[in-house]
Amino acid sequence: LKSGEKIIFSTKYEDDIIALRTSEGTVLPFQMLSDGYRNVIKIILDIAARMCILNPYLKEKALQETPGIVLIDEIDLSLHPAWQRDFVDYLVAYINSCYKENNVQIIMTTHSPLCLSNFPSSNIIYLRKTENGTEVDLSEHKETFGTNLYEILDDAFYLGCDSMGRFARKYIQKVIEEIMELSYLNQEDYYRYKQKIGCIGDTLIRNKLGEQLSKKLKETEGQRVAVDAID
Repeated sequence: LKSGEKIIFSTKYEDDIIALRTSEGTVLPFQMLSDGYRNVIKIILDIAARMCILNPYLKEKALQETPGIVLIDEIDLSLHPAWQRDFVDYLVAYINSCYKENNVQIIMTTHSPLCLSNFPSSNIIYLRKTENGTEVDLSEHKETFGTNLYEILDDAFYLGCDSMGRFARKYIQKVIEEIMELSYLNQEDYYRYKQKIGCIGDTLIRNKLGEQLSKKLKETEGQRVAVDAID
């Protein structure tokens, strides 16, 4: 939660007893919160509720004295990238604050490199789909803790170096092929391809394609000069 925010139990709204009090004092019912807020609150309250349900004999000491293993599936589900980046830090702080006397182990699954960059590779079990189903990948992987996202996507999520969207990759490949196959380039086609290249975000790819396009234009202009000379 942001500084000054607090989860409260409120009877102000009939459908929601859980609410968020903002730093300005505004009370927002549960259903008005974003998916990220709701999911984080659900996870935290679910951990506390299950500790109380499983150990009723501990009564008010259930949260302080219950050891256990917490399983969280797809931790990144419905979380904004900023939440994916920060959630592990929030969760560890919450566990250390509320259950510091307990022996609590957390096991979670994720498809997010933002989450994965918070864990050392030695603490990660990699799963990979094969023809025989999903199997544990025992091959050696690069270190993930504090690693940039491109390296994690390449290694841990088996993207190979293909971290670009498939549609975008096919679009760029088609533009490359069309430019390389051009034998003649008029002004209209030049500006049309220049517009296609201009929407590409990768500076290196955009500049290289721009150079190729300019080269084709110069070749065409050279052909025109040669034809004029012959005439």
